[in-house]
Amino acid sequence: MPAASARRDGGRRQQPLDGSTEAGRFALRLRELRAGRGFTIRRLADKAGYAPGTLSKAASGDQLPSWAVTEAFVQACGEDPAGWRSDWLAANAASLKDSEPTAPADEPPSRCPACGRGRAARTPPTRSGAGRRPA
Repeated sequence: MPAASARRDGGRRQQPLDGSTEAGRFALRLRELRAGRGFTIRRLADKAGYAPGTLSKAASGDQLPSWAVTEAFVQACGEDPAGWRSDWLAANAASLKDSEPTAPADEPPSRCPACGRGRAARTPPTRSGAGRRPA
């Protein structure tokens, strides 16, 4: 199956997945596992005890699924989750490394990420009334 093409899988079309990220590569493996068993996402959901949307999201590649979802997904497909644990941990560590903030947590960025404008230093208001205009 070419990774770039969407295919029909008993229900909705799966979105193409290129596997360029750790989450994407992990999702490709989950998709291959499910396809190898011939399960629709609904059948897998019945066996795993999770909602179809949760399992679909796990195999979307947008983000790495939680270990609990991964474990249920793999078990429902008849495999031992212990064999997937080290791969999940490696993918999780890589995903966390990729999402580390560039600025220290106690120092706000100098530019607004949404609009790109500079941020003015803000001083919290005081209760003493200093700095207030006379009425």
